[in-house]
Amino acid sequence: MAVSDYRIKDAFDGKISSDADEVTITLIKTPKIIAMLRKLAPKAIIVGFKLLFRVDATHLIERT
Repeated sequence: MAVSDYRIKDAFDGKISSDADEVTITLIKTPKIIAMLRKLAPKAIIVGFKLLFRVDATHLIERT
């Protein structure tokens, strides 16, 4: 998950209690930043990349 792909659905003020055994945080998808930038500046040069981890070389070559 990229840092900007999701955000917390229901943020709250204050401290999360340390008394609970479990805490559930719901994330919701956010708009794609690159798409927003392209609309704002259609002539800008935008460089985007996707980090792939533990992928064999053959798969990496197929992705390019």
